[in-house]
Amino acid sequence: MNIDTISRLRALLAAYYAGETSESDERELHRLLGDASLPDEFEADRRMISAMSLFAPSDGFEKRLSDKIDQMATDETGRRNRSGRFNITLLLRVAASLVVAVGVGATLFFHRPQSGSDLTPEEAYLQTEFALAVFADALNKGCDGIRLAEGSADDGVQKALASIGIIVDGSGIVENDKTI
Repeated sequence: MNIDTISRLRALLAAYYAGETSESDERELHRLLGDASLPDEFEADRRMISAMSLFAPSDGFEKRLSDKIDQMATDETGRRNRSGRFNITLLLRVAASLVVAVGVGATLFFHRPQSGSDLTPEEAYLQTEFALAVFADALNKGCDGIRLAEGSADDGVQKALASIGIIVDGSGIVENDKTI
């Protein structure tokens, strides 16, 4: 390949990647990439463009696509003309909305908040005292459980140390009759 052909190939590749090639430009690009004297620097481009041409639309694709779009537009126009008729689902939706609105309005209008409390001050005092007593009892049970767990843990540590021959007294650790 001569220098003019290589510069033309580079220009066609740039236009191809930018999406600005015509069908004749693409045919020329395929012809140049199919040349046996193609430099190695264009090998990747040749492989990619040849692979992309495998997925190119078939002949008549644009015509079939255009016909399908026209048919869908015609069908949509026909549906718009029919939608002017009485639509039962729309009526049901409006009726359901009205029922919900009336129900909410009636609930808000007829709802009477309770005035005052049903408890006398003495009853309220007794119920508060009972609730605090239940709370204090539960708190005491929790504290007793913690104390029991701490005592069990201390006993367990003492037993473990005793089993390996270490005795802990108040002044230090005694191991096999020697103070450490």
